[in-house]
Amino acid sequence: METASTTIDWHEEDLNDYVIYSFGIYKDTLSVINPASGEIIHTINNFKSIQSVVTNKDGTRLYVATATAHSGSNPGFIYEVNTTTWDSRVIDKNASHLLTNQKGDLFFLRKLRTTPKRIFGSIDPDNGSVTHIDAINIADGSWFEDSLIGIDSDDPFLYALDENDKLYRRDYKNKETEYLFEDFDFESTTHFVLSNDGQKLYFPGGPILDLESEKIVGYLPMWQLSWIAVREDNKEVYITDPGSDRDETVPSGKVYIYDFQTKDISGHIDVKVKGIRNRTERIYLTAKERFAIVSDLDRRIFIIDLKKREVIKHYTFEDDSGSRTQNVQKMYLAPSPQK
Repeated sequence: METASTTIDWHEEDLNDYVIYSFGIYKDTLSVINPASGEIIHTINNFKSIQSVVTNKDGTRLYVATATAHSGSNPGFIYEVNTTTWDSRVIDKNASHLLTNQKGDLFFLRKLRTTPKRIFGSIDPDNGSVTHIDAINIADGSWFEDSLIGIDSDDPFLYALDENDKLYRRDYKNKETEYLFEDFDFESTTHFVLSNDGQKLYFPGGPILDLESEKIVGYLPMWQLSWIAVREDNKEVYITDPGSDRDETVPSGKVYIYDFQTKDISGHIDVKVKGIRNRTERIYLTAKERFAIVSDLDRRIFIIDLKKREVIKHYTFEDDSGSRTQNVQKMYLAPSPQK
């Protein structure tokens, strides 16, 4: 077993303080799962072709973006759901994806048919009102284009890839655009993560960009379809493996740990069920960053104790015949509304 970093101040956490919202790409069922027990607390079946979900800061309001076609090509509605009663209402009739920043501010993208233009706007979590802020360009990533944007928590900046896979910073208050790292090729990028302090951009299978010095300060190994989670202090990055850096069809069954100080992989966490290496994919960190919640491509969710460097729980959502009962292609970790 790998040894946890001694430079990190580890804290205790209760997994009952969280819920996992899980769904499939363009599917109609949204499940609410307790990560402490794997219990399915609630299931919603009245949304069509779910694109993305977010919640407000305390988890009492859930926002669901849908599409009007299962291909995801046509924008659908944004629903606001009261997570104590599960009552829902439509707050917008033409949106594509939902986003949030590290402070929990809520935003949306509105697709304009086949153009690279998107309407960028905000959602007021107090009354559900929707405000148009700006029009931006974004690479057409279909179901993952919400992962091609990072929104700063302190300044009115967003970072995105345009239709030519060029990285830019948009001041959406003053309507000013600045292109960054123009010599770097971002063509194969499928997603990136903006650090909590708004100073770095992390690209799986690509560079770590320091936005203040405008320098490349490291590289994350693996490949572009890996998903990453970055600690708030930037000391460690956790990298999943839906395939392999050498052979995309053979997963390593690991979550890799990148140490920003040594600028290299410092270790890994084994993610296996009955000795089978799993295709780790989506990953979220709990608020105090003691746990990582990881999904795979075979209807499972894993709970990793990052201090212990091991999987402490895993849940498989299938019936006795091996048929899928819950879809965990996409998921979102949120505060439990019961707390």
